[in-house]
Amino acid sequence: MARVPWKALAGAALLFLWPAALYGAPITITKIQELNFGFCDATPSLTYIVLPAASPGAGACQGAGAARFDITGDPNKKAKITLANTVIITNGTESLTVTLTDSAGGPHLCLGTGTVTFWAGGSVTIPAGGLTSNGLFTISTTLTLAYIGGPC
Repeated sequence: MARVPWKALAGAALLFLWPAALYGAPITITKIQELNFGFCDATPSLTYIVLPAASPGAGACQGAGAARFDITGDPNKKAKITLANTVIITNGTESLTVTLTDSAGGPHLCLGTGTVTFWAGGSVTIPAGGLTSNGLFTISTTLTLAYIGGPC
């Protein structure tokens, strides 16, 4: 069984040099948990899905869970969120393409009360020929946010 977690930016603070009166306090992103496809049988041609929410969804592998980030910034400010649509995860010489999904529902995120939870899920399809080895597939990628002005 292959365990396929996704490593993400942890504990990063994104600081901007714009005047605080215009753009507010720095946005802080804190990784709470990583995207984890769980312990799967890695059945050839099967697609495994983890929903971008607190529950990974029906049919997810044992131990699966979406990545969770807590984001803080100025209340009721709008921020542009950037997360890759696809990433390549690796385990030695093997690689798989993961299509990422997120809970923002678009390119912008409203900071509401000043603290929001952002979820990232994804899907991965095992190649028709299967995997030659079991193990941990990993990647590091970046999640960024930047104020875009105006209230939500």
